Amino acid sequence: MSHPFDLEINARLLQWTEVLTSTEPLASLLKKGGRRIHSDQPLSDLDNAREVVKDTILSHFHVTGSCAMMPKELGGVVNDHLLVHGTKNLRIVDASIMPLIPRGNIMTSVYAVAKKVANIIKDGRRSYVSKN
Repeated sequence: MSHPFDLEINARLLQWTEVLTSTEPLASLLKKGGRRIHSDQPLSDLDNAREVVKDTILSHFHVTGSCAMMPKELGGVVNDHLLVHGTKNLRIVDASIMPLIPRGNIMTSVYAVAKKVANIIKDGRRSYVSKN
């Protein structure tokens, strides 16, 4: 959790998980007084939740965001056509271009990205052929 945004999102997710697990109908399915995390700190306090995240959470292991699609000035690696900044014909077409982890399984999002980029590449070829 080296990035402040990751810490914030995970702390708030931990708080939400506590609310969710104490609300019916889920609450009655869980062991009364059972612990879901290794901490006795109250998670209603955001600072405590941040500390628990720092102490207990490693990663979600979704490979996203390492080559984020954002402006280069903001730390992005690829543009809106998934071309690597500063190159003419190098694209990255996988989950690493997503600045945030999508909700749910990332595979369908990767399929959508691939389909969109395939169309961008085909459209680019058509315009190149029509010019020559």
